[in-house]
Amino acid sequence: MIYPDLHTHTIYCDGKATPREMIEAAIEKNLPAIGFSAHAYTHFDTSYCMKREDTARYLAELCALREEYRGKIGVYIGFEVDALSELPEGAYDYIIGSAHYVKAGDRYFDVDLSLDAAKKTIDEVFSGDADAYAEAYYEALATVVRFRPSIIGHFDLVTKYNEKEAIVDTASPRYIAAWQKCADILLSLGVPF
Repeated sequence: MIYPDLHTHTIYCDGKATPREMIEAAIEKNLPAIGFSAHAYTHFDTSYCMKREDTARYLAELCALREEYRGKIGVYIGFEVDALSELPEGAYDYIIGSAHYVKAGDRYFDVDLSLDAAKKTIDEVFSGDADAYAEAYYEALATVVRFRPSIIGHFDLVTKYNEKEAIVDTASPRYIAAWQKCADILLSLGVPF
């Protein structure tokens, strides 16, 4: 069985293709549907997300493309809303709730940059305490419950660069307790991860 792809990004945020190009690629791959999930506006880092003023244009373009491709492929309109983002205004089909940052004091640190960036954040912000870094990530992720997302995105993004336990010890009792507490909160939504 071929499943739809519901976690895609376009030129509206940090993707490289237009929505039309993505739809055409999905058709070529015989997907039954494609879902667009632009990164919703995040006030402290606009480098990866949609500009607030582009939201209406994004929704209008995808609505028009949905009609144009009706009968050829399903087109779903969504947003990936970071724990520290704003919930977009307008009509859309779904929300992916994710976390890409940890917050310490009044500063935000991207967990999705690189191994070196993660190590630097752990050393400089969390005084070398990788468990505290992971706890901050899972605490942030748990807050997406307030958006009532349809899907939870990359639950374990904090381990993206964790080859050979380079960042966090995933067997650490504190690490396990952090993800379990977050999972318990998010599982209450009854949505897929």
